Amino acid sequence: MKKIFGIYRKYMFRPMLYKTVTKFVVCIAIVLLWDRYLNTGGFPVAEYGCFCVGGIVALLAWFEYLRLDGMVVHHLNEDIRKKKKERHRSKDIADFVDEKIVSYSELEPEERALCRLLSDLLCGGLLLIPGFVSLLF
Repeated sequence: MKKIFGIYRKYMFRPMLYKTVTKFVVCIAIVLLWDRYLNTGGFPVAEYGCFCVGGIVALLAWFEYLRLDGMVVHHLNEDIRKKKKERHRSKDIADFVDEKIVSYSELEPEERALCRLLSDLLCGGLLLIPGFVSLLF
């Protein structure tokens, strides 16, 4: 857990939010398509659709957590010993006057994995809440 809090920076909020909104819209579209075309039994959408899709997204969050923890699946044609690019760091105060917005593609691989983890957790939580509420009441 210390590693996750050590990686997170303030500029990662925007890419995480963009990924969360995109995943949430895609998941809602999947739930609505399931309700329209595959739901022949008349199951409630919030109870079954949101709960199942939220569970799948939570499973994706678990895989991202495992990736941050160090578990990596190497492909046969992948070179294991890749060199990391060094980021140019400037010490001039004028560099911070016009801070640019950091996009997802500009993040380091660990930061990308953390953004995916947090967006999966948030999206899965948003989808699991209606499922739990409809199951309990």
